[in-house]
Amino acid sequence: MKIENIKTRASGLLCGLLLTGSAAFAEVQVTSNITTDTTWTAAEGPYILTDIIYVTNNASLTIEAGTLIKGEPRTPNEFDPGTLVITQGAKIFAEGTASNPIVFTSTEDDGNLEPEDRGLWGGLILLGNAVLNTDESPKFIEGLPLNNLGAYGGNNNADNSGILRYISIRHGGSNLADDNEINGLTMGALGSGTTIEYIEVFANLDDGFEWFGGTVNTKYLVSAFCGDDSFDWDQGFRGMNQFWFTIQAEDANRAAEMDGGTDPKNGAPYSTPIVANVTYIGSGVNSSNSENDTMFFDDFSGGFYYNSIFTDFGNSGVTFSDEEAGDSPLEQLDAGNLALMNNIWFGFAAGNTEAGIVPDNPTKAGFEANFARETIFDTANINEIVNPELAGISRVAGSEGLDPRPSSTGPATIIELMSLEDSFFTVVDYAGAFSPTADLWIAGWTALSEYGFIGSTDSTPYLEEGADDFGGGWYGTWLGDVNLNAWPWVYSAIGWFYAGNSGNSNASSWLYMTNTKLECWLYSSETVFPWVYGQPTGAAEGWWFVDGDSVDGFTYFFGSSVIEIEDEF
Repeated sequence: MKIENIKTRASGLLCGLLLTGSAAFAEVQVTSNITTDTTWTAAEGPYILTDIIYVTNNASLTIEAGTLIKGEPRTPNEFDPGTLVITQGAKIFAEGTASNPIVFTSTEDDGNLEPEDRGLWGGLILLGNAVLNTDESPKFIEGLPLNNLGAYGGNNNADNSGILRYISIRHGGSNLADDNEINGLTMGALGSGTTIEYIEVFANLDDGFEWFGGTVNTKYLVSAFCGDDSFDWDQGFRGMNQFWFTIQAEDANRAAEMDGGTDPKNGAPYSTPIVANVTYIGSGVNSSNSENDTMFFDDFSGGFYYNSIFTDFGNSGVTFSDEEAGDSPLEQLDAGNLALMNNIWFGFAAGNTEAGIVPDNPTKAGFEANFARETIFDTANINEIVNPELAGISRVAGSEGLDPRPSSTGPATIIELMSLEDSFFTVVDYAGAFSPTADLWIAGWTALSEYGFIGSTDSTPYLEEGADDFGGGWYGTWLGDVNLNAWPWVYSAIGWFYAGNSGNSNASSWLYMTNTKLECWLYSSETVFPWVYGQPTGAAEGWWFVDGDSVDGFTYFFGSSVIEIEDEF
């Protein structure tokens, strides 16, 4: 469904239930800048951004979970798309939840938009005071009219612009001009005091995420069906990052573009972020999209990719800009400031070969044409060309065919992984953004989930209905880490079972697990039920305990962590 890009007023009859999980009753027109501490709530929204709205004067904007914010399209011959800008010194505290996210979208969004519907409003822009590597001063962020409210950059790498968590940003990216576009989430010189995690950008006209310098750290980012690059960094970005995911439309550009400096190109500090555990799915190996490379390094950029999966691209894997000596990212590769290690590569139209994934690099910087390829595929770097065996790649809304989890017995769990020293990084035993055995962290709060790209992704066991069970559902709460003890158990073709107390088996009561379902039969109300160890095919192993003859709960241990489960009888 294509929407004509004209300025309109929302009718007030909004699909809030579809977009946020809570009904919308009225709308609040936001027509002027925010200069004092302000709170937006789900009960009073949706909030309509009628123009470019700046949060200024060191004010804080708090957005409660479940709030819906809509931006108006650009007026013809004007540049006034609904956009939210957090200026230097101001803060945003927007904390949604997995079950009640915060949604930014267009006033044209009636619940029937498609991934092709892009550029229908502006986007979300955060501006901080961290160090840049450009000599230009002051520096004004791209995508906005030139004025002091668009300034960013400074000398505080620990700067704090607030918290973004569980936010979906949809159908934005209105452009001021060529090479002056609004990204889904633009981060200008954000410092490490800022929290950015669980953010989705869906169907943005330009890039999904773009960093202009800064030291902000990020986790759990989703860029889906954006028109240009999924992820883009510039001007000395050097944050730590983990669990990024993209799936690209057939007309997309690169999954990632890495730029170093602008003026000068080789300015310090260099762009050297660490990015771990990403899953990049391109526009499709059969998309005939010759622009669809996995990543492009430009302007003396460095950077590090570890423990990741790159697959299903319309062209090649890694390309480098045609720069003269002194400005080339190949020099960063040679110096050790750029490295791609412990990654899985597969599904490239240019070929599942080293040459197809890393074609000849430019020689203007003085390197042999095969320098990048030989360096990246040096055996010490552990880059493997092998099918990651993802469960499903679908770009069709409503298909429920997108499941980017790799096989639990495939290469993602076998490849040697890079050990990441900083405590910021979550230690996992798989490559890519998703555990082969846990729930999809993109389920529930994203447009990908709402639009039906992904289906039921719950890999946690539940009580199976049957003649002898107690019915109902349950919920889980993390309690912390525990040491697992060795409990008596027996094995069958279906799974692992234990019945009775330690050393005193009681065959009249038992539990078992098959794939994703925990089934429970209780034949004796007199029995105090024991620990049960489950190791099903295709699902996570764990321990269960049924407490008391009324079976009022059980505990599930996942690895070294524990979830307490309570019934809702």
